[in-house]
Order: sequence, then C-alpha cells, then structure tokens
Amino acid sequence: MKKLFTLLFLVFSTLVFSQHYYSGNYASMPRLDDADNFYYIEWELNPADLPNRLSDIETLKKQNQQPNIQYNITKNGASADVEQLINGQLYSKSSYKNGVLDGNKSIYFENGNLFQEFNFKNGKANGVSNIYDEKYHLILSTTYKDNVKNGIRKFTNPRRDEMTIEGNYVNGKLVGDLKIYSNGTNTSLYTYPNDLKKGKVKRFHNDKLLAEFTIYDENKITGDVKTYNPETGKLIKKTPYLFGQINGFEEIYNLQGELISKAEYKFGNKIGEHKTYSNDKKLLKEEYYDDNGLKTGTWKEYGKNGEVYTEQEYKNDKLNGFSKRYSQGLLQETSEYKDNKRNGLAKFYKSGTTLVTSDVYYLNDYFYKEIVYYDDGKVFSLREIDPKTKTTTAKYYNPDGTFYHENTTLENNINVGLNKSIEKVDNALVVRTETWYDGKKNRVKQISYGYKRDGSYTEYNFRNNTFHGESKSFNPTTGETKTIYYYETKNKYKIVTKEEFEKLTADEKK
Repeated sequence: MKKLFTLLFLVFSTLVFSQHYYSGNYASMPRLDDADNFYYIEWELNPADLPNRLSDIETLKKQNQQPNIQYNITKNGASADVEQLINGQLYSKSSYKNGVLDGNKSIYFENGNLFQEFNFKNGKANGVSNIYDEKYHLILSTTYKDNVKNGIRKFTNPRRDEMTIEGNYVNGKLVGDLKIYSNGTNTSLYTYPNDLKKGKVKRFHNDKLLAEFTIYDENKITGDVKTYNPETGKLIKKTPYLFGQINGFEEIYNLQGELISKAEYKFGNKIGEHKTYSNDKKLLKEEYYDDNGLKTGTWKEYGKNGEVYTEQEYKNDKLNGFSKRYSQGLLQETSEYKDNKRNGLAKFYKSGTTLVTSDVYYLNDYFYKEIVYYDDGKVFSLREIDPKTKTTTAKYYNPDGTFYHENTTLENNINVGLNKSIEKVDNALVVRTETWYDGKKNRVKQISYGYKRDGSYTEYNFRNNTFHGESKSFNPTTGETKTIYYYETKNKYKIVTKEEFEKLTADEKK
C-alpha cells in the first residue's frame, strides 16, 4: 500500500502545461500540448465511486486482514469521523452524518500534505473539490452538485507560471468557451472553443479585445485574423488565412481606423509590393517580392521626414546590385553585391557632405584593398592584402601627397620592422605610436605620443614582449624627463634601479 502514495505523487510530476508562445503579433496562441489535464487527470477520484455509507467503512474494517491498513471510527450521536491510516500515516479523513458522507472528505500524500478534498451533503459531493500537488499547490478545482460536475472547473500548473484553463459545466456537460489565463494573472486572457479544436478564439488584455480568429484541427487558423487597438477598439490589422497559412490581401489600419496599406500573401509568402506606413500615413519602407515570394527589385527605407535612408537591389531573394545608405538626403555609403556578398567597390562619404572618405574593394565579402582620402581628395593611406602571401601593406602619405611610411604585416598578424599607428585628424597625419618588432610578434621598442599632440611621449623597451630596460617619459610643460628601469625574467617584470639593472644584466652573461 505504500506504493499508493508514490503513485498518487507521480501523476502530478507528469502534469505539464506549456506556456511558450508562437512568435507573432496579438494573434499568437499559447501552446496547449497538455491541456488534456483539464478534462481528465488519471488520479482524480470520482465522488460517485467513493464509499459514501458508514456501514461500508465498518464492513471494510471487519474484513480487513492487512496489518498496515487501519480504520479509526469515532461516533458522536448521529455523527461520525473516520480516519484511514496506512503504515501508521494518515491517508484519509471523512465526516459522516446519519450514516452517509456529510461534510469534508480529505485524502493525503505520504508527506502529510493534502492531496484531494471533497465536500459532501447527504452522501453526495456538493460544492468545490480540490486536487493539490505534494507541495500543496492547487492543481485542479471542480464544482459538483449531487456528484455531477456543475459549475466552474479550473486546471492550474504552478510549475508553469500558473497558466490556468477554466470551463463551466452544467449537469455534467461542458458548455460555452474555455478561458485560458497566462502568467498567473487575469490580465492576459484567451477564450477557446471548449473542445480546443474548432471554433472562435479571442485574446484579451485587461478585458480589452486584442485579436480574434477561427481555428480548426486544434491550432491551425482559417479565415480572417482581426487585430484591434486595445485602447480604441478599432481594427488595426486584418490578415486572411487559408489552411493555416496567410493567403490573400492583408489590410493595415492606423490608430484612427483608416486603411493605410494592403499587401498580398500566397500560402505564407509575401507577393508583390509591400509597403509600411506610419500612423500619419508617411511611407517608412517598401519591399518587393516575385510570384514565388522571393525578394526582388529595389527596396527602400525612409526617414521621418520622408527622405530615403537605405536603398538595396534584390534579385532571386539575394542582394544583387547596389546597396546605398543616406543621411539627410546625402549619400553616405554605397556597395556592390553579388548573391548577398560584397563584390567590387564600396564607397564611404564624410558625414553631411559629398566628400569621399574611403574606397574599399571586396571579393566575395573579403576586403583586399582600401584607399583613405584627405578632404581635398589626396590619398592619406593605401592598405592592400596580397591574395597569395596574405601579407598586408599599409602605405601612408602626407597631406602634400609625399610618401611618409609603410607598415608590413605578414600572415597571422606578424608585424615586421617598424610599424606606426597613424590617424587622420583634422585633415592632418598624426602618429600615435611607433613600435619595432622582431618579426615573431614580439615588441622590441615602442614610443607612444601624447593624445594632445603637445610633444609628450613615453618610450619603452621590451624583452620577450615584456617591459625590459630603460623607459623614458617626457613632459613638455615642465621640460622634465623621467626614467624608469624594468627587468624581465620568465615573462614577468619588476622595477629596478639603473645599477640593479646593469648588475642583473651582467650576471646573465656569466
């Protein structure tokens, strides 16, 4: 009999009510994978099957031959209380009057928590019956009248954010729509046909209608999905469905209920022209699709003032042709694409002007050449990648057009010789750092120049890519130069005096 407690518990460990949502708009539906628990739970006891006469309990007590089962009957005139124990633990407790169940009947888990409770009157269940899990979370409540479901029945799984299904029974038959509440609140409500298979579905928030549609075959939509503005109640979208897929012309309305766009779908695919408008009917986006639902033609996005923001060419569902970006009506970037990959020249412009800042060349989305310009059109830098050796060279030029410096980087980011970090600031060439490399990714020496370009600098020496040797910092305001010595060992450094450094260095040679 001890197994009975375990079996009673196991049924609740399998109760699952998924609360995930299909992605989409207000017409999205909760997943109802385990909604069958509303209609039937394996261990739900039928009150009509319970022994409702005190004489039946007395007979069971007399005939009982199992020492681990015990019946305690306490009589007080016409009333009696009965306890059934299993292995010394309370399993059930019932109240009787005039020889039949009258009052509360409770059944318990092995851990002592309440499992199921009934209210009886004159031998029949009347009122609300509850079922709990072993942690005393209410799972199912049912209203009875004379042993027959009559009133509200509610299923809840607290381990799934308390999503609830609620229905109404009349004389044992489920009538009207089911109510499905999400997230344990009454603010988000769905109404479903009571078989959860075919009929009208509505979605509400704070008692305001968000959407309505018709389902068949449990969760497939057919007919028009209507979406409403919850504040005004006016229609904001009407989407036609056929065999569970969008099919036909979708209509979009603004907050005033005025039709602002219509777009066609064919069995879930967008077809033809699709335009998006703001509430005040300003065009925000335009897209185009062929008869197979593939992207085609020139797509555009618009700013709040109606100016074009982006422009892209599609063919066979891929970017093919130009892609342009604008700011305040001026071109800021243009690229060429082939089958969704950048191929050819991409041009970038100085913000708010028509001046070209750089030309970048691509081959199948891989950069191989970049030219950066001064404002007067002269070349500031030329960076190229050799397709065979993967060596990158970056050449820099002064504003007057004369050559200044070249950086070389081998494959795997191995720098060679002197590399300078150079920027174009206020149309001038500015050196931020100068770094010498040994050709094995190790720094040998580095000079960092002050960001304010006031003549300040810091100079470091390295060994094994770690500070080692003399370091100098110059402050042009005071004219002072500070010197620090570092000593490296096992890729770690410590600050030492000049004398200590010379001694440690000499000891290395012994």
